[in-house]
Amino acid sequence: MANGDVFRVTLKHAYTDAGIAVQHVLWFMQMSDDPVASESFILAEAVINEWTAGAYNETLKAVWSPQFQFLGVEVQKMLDPFEEPISASVPTVQSGGGDDVFGTPVAPVCALVQTLLSTRTGPRGRGRVYLGGFATRRPNIPGVTSEWATTTGHGHWSTNLTSQVQNHFNLFKATFDGVNVVDEDSGMAAVWGVWSRAIGGNTPPYNPAGFAAIIGHSSDGVIRVQRRREYGHGI
Repeated sequence: MANGDVFRVTLKHAYTDAGIAVQHVLWFMQMSDDPVASESFILAEAVINEWTAGAYNETLKAVWSPQFQFLGVEVQKMLDPFEEPISASVPTVQSGGGDDVFGTPVAPVCALVQTLLSTRTGPRGRGRVYLGGFATRRPNIPGVTSEWATTTGHGHWSTNLTSQVQNHFNLFKATFDGVNVVDEDSGMAAVWGVWSRAIGGNTPPYNPAGFAAIIGHSSDGVIRVQRRREYGHGI
């Protein structure tokens, strides 16, 4: 029988030159056959690795501006026993951007919205991730356009940028599918999902029925503005 613990993972980023912090909230359910020690620490490390690692066409790091930094994550176990959040920082070498990206980032209020679809139908089964910090340009590389965040049409992100983000989410979902083991030593597995406050609650005690595993994701490529992405306005 699956462990069934639910975890809230907050990814922390910052536009360093502008002094603006942003955060994203992701949800996971532990699917290991047996309870695992230090689940929050294991999940924090796994999310950091999968969010930043990968080959050139397999990571958001390739499209972020150097001015947009991934600072780390905060993980909190939500079900009984309810735990205080723990934090894990990202090593400098994994910070957003990288030597192959240059140029200023797009405006902090601009985001590419990735819609998340889950096993639960209706609005309570959908989620969104607002992604920003993209570099406006990058060096010419064989077979890859030099334009990233520039538009292909009024109000749309470039096709290459949208495709890059889609590739990243495909790989992220494949790791946290509830089947793959995210930590070989402990045997811990987890599935990525969405959380419905209406079903699961917004304060303890939480109902695990609020969680639903993600089965798909997509973006229409439209440039959107989301004030709630800014620190202090929630997610």
